Amino acid sequence: MDKNLLIIIKDNFDQYHNLIKAITKKAFFCVKNIRFNELMSPRYLENIEKHKSENLYIALEKTLARQIEQRIIKIFKLIFNKPFNNIILIHTDINLVDKAALNNPEKNFFFFYSKRNIKLQASNFIIYINNLFQKSLQEMRLTDYIYNAFQEVVYAEILKKKNKKIKRLHEELKEKSKIDFLTNLYNRPAIFDFLDRERTRTIRDLWRLENSFKLGVNKKKAAPTIPYFNTQPLGEISDHFGVFSVMMIDLDNFKHINDSYGHLVGDKVLIKLGDLLLSKKILRSNDLAGRFGGEEFLIILPETNSKHALLPASRLAQHFKNITFKSEKGEFNTTLSIGISQYNINDKNNDNIIRRADKALYYAKEHGRDMIIIYEELLNQDLISKK
Repeated sequence: MDKNLLIIIKDNFDQYHNLIKAITKKAFFCVKNIRFNELMSPRYLENIEKHKSENLYIALEKTLARQIEQRIIKIFKLIFNKPFNNIILIHTDINLVDKAALNNPEKNFFFFYSKRNIKLQASNFIIYINNLFQKSLQEMRLTDYIYNAFQEVVYAEILKKKNKKIKRLHEELKEKSKIDFLTNLYNRPAIFDFLDRERTRTIRDLWRLENSFKLGVNKKKAAPTIPYFNTQPLGEISDHFGVFSVMMIDLDNFKHINDSYGHLVGDKVLIKLGDLLLSKKILRSNDLAGRFGGEEFLIILPETNSKHALLPASRLAQHFKNITFKSEKGEFNTTLSIGISQYNINDKNNDNIIRRADKALYYAKEHGRDMIIIYEELLNQDLISKK
């Protein structure tokens, strides 16, 4: 089927037979003049739908249009999957011209006169139809351009949203990779990352404090407006600024729990400790808790020396001791052993502070369990070596 197709419905055009014949012969686009019933036949409509002419107009007599125009619009809208307005209304009697319709910019009109020159009318009609084809082609190109430009904007927006979603999923996956699957606490690699950050932050704070004194910032100034807090701060600024502590925690007699009550019950004990550490009943919002391995846990306490770390450690030990675990073999309670140490400016890496906290923990395990031991206090009492 030609790209430019004019279908003339020849019903009511009997007296214009020669004019239509001349148009069909002279036109440089494809012209089909058929009866309305033939146009509406399934075979003809299937042929139009199969080829889907790029540019199609249908011409019909004005009085006939009143009966069939809406039917044509409805059927061809389904074929082309878009509104179909390419209908040309032919007036054959000047006395029947609907002036209101002629003023409708959405309608296409042409006039046939039985007493005028057939060749001239045919040429004028061909020129008129060709102009319609050109206009329609320009509109289609403009529509395609707008559609393509819009699609580019839409695709760009979709791509932007997808990239955001991918980034969010990547961040979620990255965050999940830091979490211990059983306790929902941070895992060992994540804990070491946080230790690195805390050590860097602490060193930077010490540097800032030292430079502040060098620059004379410590001179008396007007007291700033400080927010009110319900509780009074504990200790001196040196107890908190430029220092942090870690707690190494071990579940007492955990092997006995697994052997006596089963590993599923042992997992419940680990999960319960994880829930307690996540509940914020024990720790502050900026404290970080993680599963170090097996039944061992590690907590980072920013801006806290080992002496003040004793407070949350005692609170944790007491809360956990009061939890009753149930199993098919009966109920039981268990305890925690905790070792504490604080950051030392001479620490070359995180292994130093972990090793000290672990020594304090080992001391607690060796001396009866259910104890909280501070490494620095053991050292001051010569109860433990620096090595």
